[in-house]
Amino acid sequence: MYDRHVFGRQNEELAATWLEKAGYEVIDRNVKYQNSGEIDIVAKINNTLVFVEVRSRRNFRYGHPSESIEGSKMMKFLRAVRIFVSFRLRKIPDVEEIRLDVVTVNESGEIEHFPGCIENSDMWF
Repeated sequence: MYDRHVFGRQNEELAATWLEKAGYEVIDRNVKYQNSGEIDIVAKINNTLVFVEVRSRRNFRYGHPSESIEGSKMMKFLRAVRIFVSFRLRKIPDVEEIRLDVVTVNESGEIEHFPGCIENSDMWF
């Protein structure tokens, strides 16, 4: 039987491994703030802190996984990023830039990385 939560967690693991192989340092995963959303992966590359939303779909019947980021999901993600930045940014050395990325994983495990595809507005931070 298909369990979407298991499928999602497996794909988050694949995405984190892929990012590490690409030179990112994974700092945290599944950062949750009550009533404010979740950040799938927090990573760092050089002096850039990267907040990653991982999206996956078993097939493309309902579109590409990146197309599933919308409205309320996006607002919760951004709220969680704001909270993380407010309380934890000072504890991470040498951060000069913040970026919001999406990593998609399809059923066959193919990974696509979309750096900076979520607009980083100064008003968020």
